[in-house]
Parts: sequence; C-alpha cells; structure tokens
Amino acid sequence: RADAQSVRAMRAKVEAAGGTLVMLAAPEGFMREVGAWGTAPKTIDIMRRLKKAFDPDGVLNPGRFVV
Repeated sequence: RADAQSVRAMRAKVEAAGGTLVMLAAPEGFMREVGAWGTAPKTIDIMRRLKKAFDPDGVLNPGRFVV
C-alpha cells in the first residue's frame, strides 16, 4: 500500500526522467491528496480552453480531467 509521500517521491523521479505517473485507482481522499494526473503539462492553458469550448457547463467527466 502506497502512502502520499511515496507516490510524490516516485512521481518526481518519473517526471525527472521525462515520464508521467497517473493514478488510475485509489481511494478518493488519497487521489485528491496526491493528484491523479501529476504535474500539469505546459499546455494546460490550451487544454483548459478546449475543455471550456467543448464543455462550457462542465458536465462531461466532472472532476476527472486534468483541467
């Protein structure tokens, strides 16, 4: 069983090597604490604008997408 500190440490190593660590399944509180998606990409602003354009009311997968 992973703890938040272990996940953050592993994510830092993975991201330093150019990869990503995405949490696919975990208890909801744990997922919120460590973040399912990891560090936001440099393109996050573009992603947010696209999400807003195609889903202005935020009804598609609320809380599940990185934006």
